[in-house]
Formats: sequence, C-alpha cells, structure tokens
Amino acid sequence: MTQAEPIVIPTQRLILRYLSETDLPAIYNIFSHPEVMRYWSYPPWTDWSQVQQWLIDVQEGYHTRSAFQLGI
Repeated sequence: MTQAEPIVIPTQRLILRYLSETDLPAIYNIFSHPEVMRYWSYPPWTDWSQVQQWLIDVQEGYHTRSAFQLGI
C-alpha cells in the first residue's frame, strides 16, 4: 500500500485539509480548555506532549488509512 498524500478539499465556504505542526497551538488551546472539554470523553490536556502525540496518531491513521481526520 502506498502512503496517502496530504489532502486538501476546497469548498465555497471552507477548506478541509491535512493537519500539521502549525495547527498544534490552536488544537492545544481547544483541548486544554476545561469548559470546552467539560463533556468530552477525556479530561483537558495539561501538557504540550499530549497534542504532539495526538498529531502523530492522526497522521499515522491518515497514512495507514485507518482513520481520516482533517482540519477546517
């Protein structure tokens, strides 16, 4: 199986795209906020390494075609 190329899907109102290192600050701000995570299935992140591992997992799932998660 070949490795999947990063995808970009443009629409009239938004762009769906492959997630990268540049997205980490925004993602960490969301997933570390107690009110945002209040009803989520796990507690807010408390360490930067959590967002780094999350991106590794997202990219691995994308490239192995076992998961498909894009940024908006």
